[in-house]
Amino acid sequence: MAFRQMHAQLMGQGIARYPREQVLKRARDDVAALSQILGSKPFILGDTPSSTDALLYAMLILLFEDHELQVDLSSTKDMYPNLAAYVERMKKRYVSKLDKKEI
Repeated sequence: MAFRQMHAQLMGQGIARYPREQVLKRARDDVAALSQILGSKPFILGDTPSSTDALLYAMLILLFEDHELQVDLSSTKDMYPNLAAYVERMKKRYVSKLDKKEI
């Protein structure tokens, strides 16, 4: 049931209407654009993290580390070292703090 709901949402957004290769090309183009926008800045909008960084980190961590994600973007981490460094920077800054907290 969850799959059907997700598929319906993706059809409504339009992305599920494209062939797989076209979706992957769009994803690759988006990642290339993000890499260019980030450049050598520590965070997407400059020297301090923002809510945009939280969103970007969530997307990139899936591409870089989710081995169950059925998408052929595995070389992304190697192609964009600035994004790989960004993910590590965000992980070190925020995720390590979450691991230490008691819930």
